[in-house]
Amino acid sequence: MIGLWAGVALAWLRKVLAPVLPAIAGVVVGLLIIQTVRIEGISIWPIHIDGLKAEIATARKSVQDVKDAQATATKQWQDAVQHQEAASRMAAAVGETEHGKEVAAARAAGAAYADAHRVCAAPARRDTGDAASTPAPGDPGVRESVPDGSVVVSEGDVQACSDSAAYAVALHNWLVDQPNQQ
Repeated sequence: MIGLWAGVALAWLRKVLAPVLPAIAGVVVGLLIIQTVRIEGISIWPIHIDGLKAEIATARKSVQDVKDAQATATKQWQDAVQHQEAASRMAAAVGETEHGKEVAAARAAGAAYADAHRVCAAPARRDTGDAASTPAPGDPGVRESVPDGSVVVSEGDVQACSDSAAYAVALHNWLVDQPNQQ
């Protein structure tokens, strides 16, 4: 019985669909052509349509170009940072050398000052804070030209002051050389 109904249904479909079957086939073929053109693209003399495959290839190339440009920029940035660090290290080394020379010159000037203004034949004792450690005028070994109320400073203290003064001058010069940073 099912076979009979199937046969009747097929006969009815043939009768109804027969006149429109070429139109349906044309629509299906047209849709297949449109879909193929969308995916593959078409290039006939007056018409050129890029398909999705061409657009995907172009997009992939653009992404790769961006990655390459980013890698190049990163490399250039790293090179610039390394160059700046090398320049900073070199400037620091030059500054250290110059500071060493300035400290040596300050120490020599401090030693010259101590020699020129020495009040005792023997080196002064380190100040411990009590009055007995400071030689008084008229004591043996103290020059008579030292005025009353004078302060005696050891040569080591003069050198420490010379070092501090050289450091302060170097720091001032460094700050003056810095660009305004706000």
